[in-house]
Amino acid sequence: MKGVAKYPNTGLVFFPRARLRYSKLRNYIHALFAHYLPAFVLDLVISLMGDKPMLMDIQSRYFKGMQYTSFFTCREWLFDKRNTDDLSSRLSPDDKEKFDFETKHIDWPSYMETCVLGVRRFYHKEPDKNLHVARAIHWLTRNLKKE
Repeated sequence: MKGVAKYPNTGLVFFPRARLRYSKLRNYIHALFAHYLPAFVLDLVISLMGDKPMLMDIQSRYFKGMQYTSFFTCREWLFDKRNTDDLSSRLSPDDKEKFDFETKHIDWPSYMETCVLGVRRFYHKEPDKNLHVARAIHWLTRNLKKE
């Protein structure tokens, strides 16, 4: 996602990408080995160096966020839009311009960038002032993986 690259979080070492897993157990096992275990090891190293460990807390926050949204993201949803269509048909031409009901007019990449920025600010409580640091970490980890 371009939004994650544009508005990364400072606590990320591996950047999110969508993977479909049909088993909760497989997802938990993946989270354990790909997220929690590396965070635990790095926190241990950080502790031995005399700094405050933080990666397990960050991973826990990400995992909780995934659990909170899984009800909505792991189900197929069908929405009845007859009332919306009826309301749209009753609007005057002026009101149709002001209140655009057409989802095909939405700039989805821009919308998703705004969502990523909102999650960064309000869920992860990351201030905009450290965006340059997060981008540097993102660039560094992305380029280290290529070699």
